[in-house]
Amino acid sequence: MKKKFSVSLLMLASTFCFSQWVTLPNNFLGPTINSNYTRVVNDISMTSNGLGYQKIVRQITGANGPTVDIYKTTNDWQSSQLVSSNFGNAACCNVRMNFINDSVGIEVLSNIGIDYISITRDGGTTWNPWFTSNNITKVQLINDSTLFYSKNHPTNGITVNRIINQHQSTIYSANDTTTFLTGNGFFFLDSNYGFILTYDPLQPSAPNILKRTINAGLSWYNLFPQSGTQVTSIKMKNNTEGYFGINSGNMYRTTDSGVIWRLVRTPLSGSVNDIEFGLNNSVYISGQNGMLMNSTDNGVSWTRDSIGTTKDLIDIHVLKNSNIMYVSSNDGEVYKKGILTSTQFISHPTTKLNVYPNPASEFITINSKDKLEKITIFNLLGEVVLESINTKINISKLKHGSYYIRTESALSSSSIKFIKN
Repeated sequence: MKKKFSVSLLMLASTFCFSQWVTLPNNFLGPTINSNYTRVVNDISMTSNGLGYQKIVRQITGANGPTVDIYKTTNDWQSSQLVSSNFGNAACCNVRMNFINDSVGIEVLSNIGIDYISITRDGGTTWNPWFTSNNITKVQLINDSTLFYSKNHPTNGITVNRIINQHQSTIYSANDTTTFLTGNGFFFLDSNYGFILTYDPLQPSAPNILKRTINAGLSWYNLFPQSGTQVTSIKMKNNTEGYFGINSGNMYRTTDSGVIWRLVRTPLSGSVNDIEFGLNNSVYISGQNGMLMNSTDNGVSWTRDSIGTTKDLIDIHVLKNSNIMYVSSNDGEVYKKGILTSTQFISHPTTKLNVYPNPASEFITINSKDKLEKITIFNLLGEVVLESINTKINISKLKHGSYYIRTESALSSSSIKFIKN
C-alpha cells in the first residue's frame, strides 16, 4: 500500500485560490475566414460551463456591409455550430445578441435603416421574428417574453421601450434631441426595476443623469448627477447594491438602491468596459490593455488578474453555479479559468485530511475526524467532476492529472489535493 498523503489545509488555501487562464480555440471562425475578412465585433454569451454563443461581425473587403454570424459551442469552442448568419449594414454591429440561458436568446440585425429582432427558444436551431424598429442602441432580454430596448432618434431624442409578448410600450422618453443614453444606457433587474443613464454630448461638462424606476417607467427618480463624467457601464447585483463605471477608470457604488453613490477608485487608466459580480463579495472589472481587476472588499483594494494579453478586454461572464469565469477581448479571443474561492478551499487551521492511495488510479479513500456529509472533486479549472457522500470513491473515469477534493461536514469544510495516475 502506498503511503498516506496529508497536507496542511491552511497552507493549501493560501497558495491555491485561482487556476490558470486558458485561451479557448478559434475553431468557430471556420475555414472560410481569410485575409479578405476583417473581424469587426466580437461578443460572447456563456450560459453554462462549456456552452455559449459568440457573435462575429465580419467585413469582407470591398463589400457594402458585414456578415453577422452567431456560433454555438457545447465544448468550449473545441467545435462549434453556425446557428445564424445574416447580411446587414454597419449599424448592425452596435447592437448585441443576448442569451439568458442555454436555449433562449435574441439577435438584432440592422439593414437599410430597419432593425430586425429575432428570438430563439431552442439554442439557435430556429429563429422567429419578434419585432422591427429603427435606431436601436441596446437590448436586454429579461425572459422569453419580456425585452427592453433603447433608441437614439435624431429628431425625437431617446426612448426606452418594453415589450411583453407582442405588446410594446415606451417607458421613458427624453422629448428632446440633445439628450442621449450614455455608456451601455440602461440595466434592468426584472421587468419593473431598472436604471437608465443620460447625457448631453453638446455639453461635455453637463452632468450625467442616473434615473431609477421600480414600476416599469410609470415614474422615474433622478439619483445621481455628476458633472463632466461619462458613464461607460452599469451593473446591479441586486435591488440595493451595484456599480457604474466611468471613462476615467473609476467607479461609483451604491448600497441603498442608488440614493447615495460613493466613489470607488480603481487602477484602470481608461474606461470601465464591463462589471461582473463573482462569488461571495467579489467584483470584476475589465478595461484597456488587458486589464482585468478583482476586488473582494467593495473596491477598497484591487488585484490584477493577468490573462496574458494587451488587447482590450470586453465581456466578463462568471458562471456562479460552476465557478467558471470567461473573458473576451476585442480581437475575438475568449479566455477561461476556474475560480476556487476562499469558502471552498479555506478550512479550519487544525483540520487535516488523509487521502490514500495518492497517487491513485481506480479508488481513493478519504479519512477525516469529522463525519463527512458531502465530497466534491474539482479539476484545476475549478470544474466539478465528481460528487459523492461515500468516503471510498471510484476515480477510474477521471483523466490523468491533479485534482482537489472538498469535504463538507456539519462543522466545517476542508480540502486536499490528489493525483490521478
